[in-house]
Parts: sequence; structure tokens; C-alpha cells
Amino acid sequence: MAFSFAGMVRGFLAAFGWRGDSRLYSRSMPGNFAGLNLNREDALMLSAVWACMDVIAKNIAASPLNVYEPIEGTKRRRRIERDNRVWLLNTRPNDEMTAIGFREALFFQALADGNSYAEIGRDRGGRVAALWPLLNTRVTPRRDEVGSLVYDVVDETGEPHTLEQRDVIHLRGPSLSGLMGESVIVRAARALAVAAAHERFSAAFYGRGAQLGGVLKAPTKLTEDQKTDLRKQWEENHAGLGRAQRLLVLEGGFDFVATTVEPAKASLVEDKKFSIEEIARFYGVPLHKIGHLEHATFSNIEHQGLEFVTSCLFPWTQRFCQELNAKVFNTGSKGPWWYAEIDLSHLVRGDAQSRATAAAGWVQNGIKSRNEVRAEEGLDDAGGDGDVLTVQSNMTTLKRVMEVAPGTATSSAARAAVQAALTSACARYTRRLTNRVDGLKSKSELERFALLARFRDEQVQVLLEDMAFFDALCVEAIGEPFSRALAVKVITALEQGDDVSNIVSTLPPRRLGAAA
Repeated sequence: MAFSFAGMVRGFLAAFGWRGDSRLYSRSMPGNFAGLNLNREDALMLSAVWACMDVIAKNIAASPLNVYEPIEGTKRRRRIERDNRVWLLNTRPNDEMTAIGFREALFFQALADGNSYAEIGRDRGGRVAALWPLLNTRVTPRRDEVGSLVYDVVDETGEPHTLEQRDVIHLRGPSLSGLMGESVIVRAARALAVAAAHERFSAAFYGRGAQLGGVLKAPTKLTEDQKTDLRKQWEENHAGLGRAQRLLVLEGGFDFVATTVEPAKASLVEDKKFSIEEIARFYGVPLHKIGHLEHATFSNIEHQGLEFVTSCLFPWTQRFCQELNAKVFNTGSKGPWWYAEIDLSHLVRGDAQSRATAAAGWVQNGIKSRNEVRAEEGLDDAGGDGDVLTVQSNMTTLKRVMEVAPGTATSSAARAAVQAALTSACARYTRRLTNRVDGLKSKSELERFALLARFRDEQVQVLLEDMAFFDALCVEAIGEPFSRALAVKVITALEQGDDVSNIVSTLPPRRLGAAA
């Protein structure tokens, strides 16, 4: 039996929903759920769906897109600034759009349908000249006669044409096959149908004047015509918000029995809240990002924001940037390759105090220059001297400290190093304790006492492990390795409100060794 590469490709595609022709398909909307035949537009009208798509798309679209070139033989890289492709992606991808509009169009379509496309326009030399987003409904990916991936596109005039793979940016969502992205709306069809049913129920409830219905009891049997006339007259006078709360007058022995079920009693309110949570779960968006603060404690929102960047936004930026790397920057070239990177750091910068503390650490330890920090804060540089990497003048290496004999003048450096290490460890303990206490607010007093006691024992061991690296310095400065008894003493003092510097200064003189 002869081997056929095209046959192997067709067999692979069949395993992922290939329908016997050369076209590639994503999944279509399933059937009836919750009594509704939901379509794409119905799903986009749900506030939770739109909010999830909006918060993902706008955060990525508004973030800077940088392009870098690796420097051979090093782990460093050079930022590319003066290149037409960088200008297209950050300023003007074509004559009619801004960069943020172009990216939003791609990401909104991909978040809704699982796939989005953009045509790469090239000049006569084959260089990238423009980027044009395409409507998903006008694009059909398929295999040509030799098994290569191509894209059939119908333009605005209705004329079809075919684009090669190299000329199409194909942004795929999460995928089972790697060829076509999976639509979140399709995968979440059941949850979306339930949410849509809630909204339609609410609309109908208020459309009938907040009255779900009732029964008119007649004193005698009515004919069908009488029933029809009575129902019509009733709805004309009492149905709708404009006729709500009108005075009801019954004649002829009629009696009205309401069959209303309060939405809260029918668990409608709770079900609507759960639907919002379910939709956010499909998109991987924290609830506070879409304005749902039902369970927010505000003690962990910063951490949730970080998770949103790392677990939700970052994978989407990688999908986009890898398409750019393959089709915009490195077509036919050999390494070192240029590569695109969307900078999301501004989303996790924290408040002014946290940024100032971090910046001081970067500068004082020679990791960043003052001008780099000023640029991150949107400030002008401080001139040439601001580019110099600096460290504190009294810093030294651990090796030099440990080589000094006890009792010499430099042994004070050992004591300073131990104090610095202990101060850092105590600061971490204080943060962990604060977070732990915040997390136990819902517990009873007895439970809090037991859990905090266990937490304290664990943290004694953590402090011992943190200080184990400095055993040699402790022997130099204190006269012995950092012990469990000393760890308990330090934590006890912290819990009593003592400052770390006071804790270190009150250690017995014999532990600090001879004064320099």
C-alpha cells in the first residue's frame, strides 16, 4: 500500500472534525438549550460575555508591542525601534485604522469565534506594507491540491481570492487540533443559554408589569369567544410596564387568583449570579474584572489581578506574537530571529509606594539604572550620569565577609549582614501573618486561635530555613548558628509589636561577639 502524505493530512484532519472536503471547520453552535436556540449575536448581548471579551481585548490592544533581536553569544537583546513593521503594529497598520483598533478587531473576533484573520499586504519586494483585519464570515481556511494551508477570502465586492498561509495572520483561540481555534461561545453554549433564559424571563416579567400571570374565576361557564374577549380586554388594560399597578375592578362575580412566583423565591437572583460566574470561568477572567463583587474581600484582589495577567492575558499575547514572529518578522530568514513581545508589566505595577520600594531595590543593587526607572514612570531622564549602574558603597561579598577573622574590624560587616538577612525574613513573616489573619476573619475565635498557633509553628521552621544560608555569618557575628530558640524569640517579639531593629539590638552581647 503506497504511502500518501496528503492522505495522512486528511486522516489527521478527520480526527478533528474534517467533513470530507478540503475546508477546515471550527465547531458550530449546538442545538436547543434551556428552551432557546442561541446564536452568536444572542451570546454577545449577554453583559457577562461582552465584559469578559472587552476586558481581555482592550488590555492587550492598549499594551505596548515591542520587537527585539537577540544578541548572539549573550542572553541580552536589542530593542528594534526604527522598522516599518514596528510602526505598523504600534501606530498605523493601514491607511484607515489605528493599532489599537486593529488589535481589538482581531481579539474580539477570536474571543467570540475562536479564530480571527488579518491579511498581510506586501509591496513588490515582498516586504510587509500593511495589515488588514478580515471578517471571519468571509474567510475559509482549506487545503489546496498538494495539502498546503491556504485561505479563501471573499472581499467587500463579493469577489473571491485565495491567500497563501504566509500572507494571513491567523489568531487561534484554545484549540484541540492546533489548526482551528475553539469558540468559547460554542463551548459555553449551555451556560450561555441559561443566562439568556434568565434575561428573557426578567424581560417578560417586567414586560407584563411585574406580574407573571393569574387566573380569573368566573361564576358561570364561559364560551370560547367570551374567554378570548376577556383575555384580550385584560391584556389591553393591564399588560406591560406602562399599565402596571392600575386599579383592578371586577364585576359579575369574577375573582382573580394570582399565580405569581417571586423571582427571588424561584432562585432567579442566585441563578443569575451563578451564570455570571460560570461565563467568567470559561474566559478565565476574575469576577472583579467584570464588576461582579459579590464575593470580593479586597484582601486578595491584587493577587487575582496578577493571575489574570499570567493565566488569561499572557497566553493570548503569545498566540498573537508567535503568528507575528513567523509571518511578519522572520519569513525566510535564519537566526537570530526577531521576536515580538506585548508588554503587560504596567498591569501589575502596584501602587506608588510598592513601585518606589521596588525601584529603590533595583537601583541600589545595580540591576537597573536611574534613567531606566524614570522612563518606566514616564519621567525625563537625568542625563548621562543616570545611565550608570550603581550599588551601595558599603556592600561587599559574602566570601570576603567570611574570610575575615573574628574580632577584627570587618566583623561588623558580618553583624550587618545577619541583621539585614533577619530584617528581610521578618518582613516576609509579617506579610504572611497579615494575609493569614485576613483570611481567617470568617472563622470563629477558637478556630482562629488554633489555626494561628499552627501557622506560628510553621513559620518558626520557615525562619530557620531562611537563616540557614547565613550560618557561617551567624557564627562570625553571634557566636553560633541561628537556633530554633532564637527563631522563637524573634517571632514572639514581632508578635508583641517590637521593631526588627530593636529585636536585633536587644540580643545578648555574648551573641553579638566582641565589638569591633
